[in-house]
Amino acid sequence: AQIMVIPEGSSLGKFGYINSNGEEVIKPKYSKAKNFNSGLALVQETEDSKYEYIDKQGNVKITLDFQYDGAGEFLEGLAAVSKDGKWGFIDTNGNEVITPRYDSVNAFCNGYASVELNDKWGVIDTEGNTVIDFKYNSIEDFTN
Repeated sequence: AQIMVIPEGSSLGKFGYINSNGEEVIKPKYSKAKNFNSGLALVQETEDSKYEYIDKQGNVKITLDFQYDGAGEFLEGLAAVSKDGKWGFIDTNGNEVITPRYDSVNAFCNGYASVELNDKWGVIDTEGNTVIDFKYNSIEDFTN
């Protein structure tokens, strides 16, 4: 059963999760909560707390240090993270696999992500290798 993010009005805008039967599986306690991808969901208990990734039972699997000032959802086993205004990616174990050095990033799709470096866009693979040089003004998301 898919788990969905739901707001609970009586909890001052806190988010929790229900299953497809409408049963609460994780109590509303997060000020920020994203959808589950790769078995993990990005959550934040308060606006000032660390980013965490939880599993579908609500167990914390990854806690990001305050060295990261932004984080995204997992897609294809990688999630974008920002450090000092630059973006890179972590894996589902919380390991930094692509060092934050890009000005902007899009999520991975079919093993590739469009990323911006010095006002030009290019494409990298899941290991951070450049597969399309950084020479374009923009690159749209791509799918099969």
